[in-house]
Amino acid sequence: MIAQELAIRFPQRIKRLILVATTPCFVSTPDWPHGLSDSAVRALARDFKRAPAPTLAIFWALQFHGECPPPAPLRVDVETATALGGLELLRRIDLRRQLAAITLPTLVLHGSADVIIPIGAGRFLSEAMPHAHFHEFSGCGHAPFYRAAAPVSAVICDFLS
Repeated sequence: MIAQELAIRFPQRIKRLILVATTPCFVSTPDWPHGLSDSAVRALARDFKRAPAPTLAIFWALQFHGECPPPAPLRVDVETATALGGLELLRRIDLRRQLAAITLPTLVLHGSADVIIPIGAGRFLSEAMPHAHFHEFSGCGHAPFYRAAAPVSAVICDFLS
């Protein structure tokens, strides 16, 4: 989402944009089914505040969906205030109406089994930006570059050449 915002604000500074497993809007709304529910995001913030390490372990499991093992031991290096501020930003940001302004060549990569950011968000991104191309990685979750490193690298190299 930060890369999308930078491309909107400073298009002259970016030549190409690669978006991996991202969304223009993290929280679902009546007109946006491709996000997490607001109550789920609030619960994540509440749980992180109460017990950061176990909450991060659960989030890691969801995020990487068996694609790679969590670091052992899973360390909590994120300050609570920083994590909670980030979640609050995710709850509020909605870039959907600004995407048409991103006119640079864009590659949107998404895993078909992503449970953090539904694949519909990636498809929407590629349809909303005039020069975007979408590539789905079958069976991959939120981090397709772990399970499908070689195919992801090949698609990126092709896009950049």
